[in-house]
Amino acid sequence: MREANIEGFVLHARDYRDTSQLVDIFTQAHGRVRLVARGSRSHKKNSVRLSPFCKAYFSWTGRGELKTLTDCEPVVNYQLKGEFLISGFYINELLWHLLLPEDSHPRLYHHYSESLIALDSKADLEALLRSFELSLLEEVGYGISFDHDYEGNVIDPAQHYNLSSELGWQPIVVAESRSLTGAQIMAISQSDFSDKAVRNACKYINRVAIDEMLDGKKLNSRELIAQTRS
Repeated sequence: MREANIEGFVLHARDYRDTSQLVDIFTQAHGRVRLVARGSRSHKKNSVRLSPFCKAYFSWTGRGELKTLTDCEPVVNYQLKGEFLISGFYINELLWHLLLPEDSHPRLYHHYSESLIALDSKADLEALLRSFELSLLEEVGYGISFDHDYEGNVIDPAQHYNLSSELGWQPIVVAESRSLTGAQIMAISQSDFSDKAVRNACKYINRVAIDEMLDGKKLNSRELIAQTRS
């Protein structure tokens, strides 16, 4: 199989043998693809060493899960720094761990592209990350309805709810430590993270779902984030 001029982003790259790299890319047409970039670390005139957050047009050949990169035309290489760099690594790790190889997600690809632009412009990190996590969970079948309760009733802004991982939002009479008001649930639905309580609640909800999908796998970026905040 031969593919040419496929737009995508580098998620992860590591050295391979003497002069090559193993590279994972995220594309709109083919989802996550793993490539061997032969000679990308050599000193030849046309060699291109690939790194995360590089947007390029890729060409490759091969029928197995590991393809051979035949050409790469870089478009832009986002130079993220500090907490925005670590957050970019976090997003890349999520895609690397949670997406199946060559499973296309056009809407998620667009959201990822917009997220990198936002990280590069130093946008609000909490809102950006929570929104991307929700988009990813929706795409891979772990999405949560923030519009209706478990019986199909529209969320009531004045009602308190608990979230059941199996059923969904369940109305309760007395507020509890992890319960949310309908107004807070609706704010998450509208990607309105201006309220700290809403941001924290969404972060907890997303983390529970993501950890279930990771099934024990650790994210290096989480440890980096914890170190920067300690």
